[in-house]
Amino acid sequence: FFSTPMDLISDDVLVLVCDFLGTSVLSHSCLRAWDLLQGRHVRGRVTAAAGFQSIVRLLGSPSMQTVSLVFARDTVGATEVMVLISVLKTALSLQNVSLNFMGNSLGPAGASALASLKDLPKLRTLRLNLAGNNICVEGAQALVSLKDSPALQTLSLALIGNNLGSTGAWALTLLKASPTLRTLNLDLGGNNLGISGAEALASLRDAPMLQSLSLSLVANSLGSSGALALASLKSMPGLQILKLDLGGNNVGDSGAQALASLKEAHLLHTLQLGLIYNSVTEDGGQALATLREAPALRNLSLALGANNLGSAGAQALASLKDAASLNSLSLDLNTNLMGNAGAQALAA
Repeated sequence: FFSTPMDLISDDVLVLVCDFLGTSVLSHSCLRAWDLLQGRHVRGRVTAAAGFQSIVRLLGSPSMQTVSLVFARDTVGATEVMVLISVLKTALSLQNVSLNFMGNSLGPAGASALASLKDLPKLRTLRLNLAGNNICVEGAQALVSLKDSPALQTLSLALIGNNLGSTGAWALTLLKASPTLRTLNLDLGGNNLGISGAEALASLRDAPMLQSLSLSLVANSLGSSGALALASLKSMPGLQILKLDLGGNNVGDSGAQALASLKEAHLLHTLQLGLIYNSVTEDGGQALATLREAPALRNLSLALGANNLGSAGAQALASLKDAASLNSLSLDLNTNLMGNAGAQALAA
């Protein structure tokens, strides 16, 4: 008989390493590892409808911890999703789920099936990409029940182009009632949210436990009033990380000035603002430059491409590099006529 280095590692240690990596790589190292670790972390891509049953057969392990699946466009519908969820719900140890259904046809029924993942007792992280699935308001209302998931800490919902409107936005804000949720990421681009939708999402400021919030609201006709509403997120009690992508919403200078008040968020250490194509001029740029006064801010990213900041706006924003509290600063001022003086200030 002879031993290998793997023989010196206990089963418990192998499991710990496998779960730390979150992949199936270690299970391929030897027969013992295969018997011990197979099925704990499943990742795959379904490229054709015929492959659906094959991927489902990989999901039967009671020790499964992680599932990450990508379904190519037009490969599944609500019926297949119901089958998939019925299998996943038997994995009572499941902690991390990532499902990408972009460009399929799940509709409200598929969204409702996915919402039943809330019944998984150990689920901590859930990422769902339902872009272009026509889930409509009914689907958004169904997904709100994820707030009742007993252990969920991180929730990411990509719902681009689903005709949610302001009613869907108001429904999604009920996620703030979750007692366990610490991180919430909502990508709601192209949903015709309007000012009322922005006002709805601003009510997330009342979420008692949220520490990190990301809202991607590109092309939703929010206007300056929508930006003003979202600026009230500064009053969220535990907010430490905020990412707002408001590209193509015509927030203008008054919207930029309102968003500059986020400097008053007393725990906020990381801020990303996306304001591309928003008719922001030097007045808005000068207002955003006052973010250097934020006492807790350590990381700041401003995307202000395709605006009209001019020389004065660029020079004001250049002063951010002198903010003593900032550890990192990213400025995207692409396609802004700022003249030599503005360019020199940024380069200095």
